[in-house]
Amino acid sequence: RAVQTPQAFKRAILIEALEKAARDNFTGTDECSLVERSGVTVTTVAGSNENIKITTPEDLVIAEAVMGKRPGGLTF
Repeated sequence: RAVQTPQAFKRAILIEALEKAARDNFTGTDECSLVERSGVTVTTVAGSNENIKITTPEDLVIAEAVMGKRPGGLTF
């Protein structure tokens, strides 16, 4: 299964997971792994191939193309 960001958690759950990891000197792969390790069941939701990460100028070109094909087009 592919996983996208952002990951979202209730604040108290995330803080407890982060604090537990710090106490145990545990480094997880991401926040989700820390929350799961703390005993909380994590649920996935459907994502989208259009949910891209913009880190380079080329990524911005792709994002502009994606936004341009949506109803209403690009708005800045």
